[in-house]
Amino acid sequence: MSATEFHGGVSSALRRAIFWNRVWKEDGSPQTGWVYEMRKKTRNDYRRILRWVIRNQEKLRAEKMSESLQTSQQRNFWTEVQRMRRKHNPTIQDVDGVTEQDDIRDVFCEKIQRTVQLCCL
Repeated sequence: MSATEFHGGVSSALRRAIFWNRVWKEDGSPQTGWVYEMRKKTRNDYRRILRWVIRNQEKLRAEKMSESLQTSQQRNFWTEVQRMRRKHNPTIQDVDGVTEQDDIRDVFCEKIQRTVQLCCL
C-alpha cells in the first residue's frame, strides 16, 4: 500500500469512527448492544491504524518521496527533503535580563570565570 493510499485509509477510518461515535451518543451512550459494538470496533480500528502510522512515519515519508520521484514531481520530492532536514533549534532570547547575543555571551563568560575561580580556590 502506498503512502497516499494509506492516508486515504486513515481518513476513512477516522470518518467511520466519528460517525459511529455520533450514532452511539444519539442512542444514549449504551454500554451493550450492536451500536456499542460498532462504535468500539471502529474506534479500535482507527486507533490501531494511527499507532501504525506513528511507528512507521519514516517509512511512509520515504515512500512518499519515492512516489514523487517516480511521477516526476521533483518539487514534492525536494519539499519532503526540506521537511526531513528542518530542525528547530530555538535560540535563547533572555539570560539574566540580557537580550542581545553579545551580552548573553559576556554573561556566560563571566559565570564560567567565576566558576573556574571558585574551583581553583
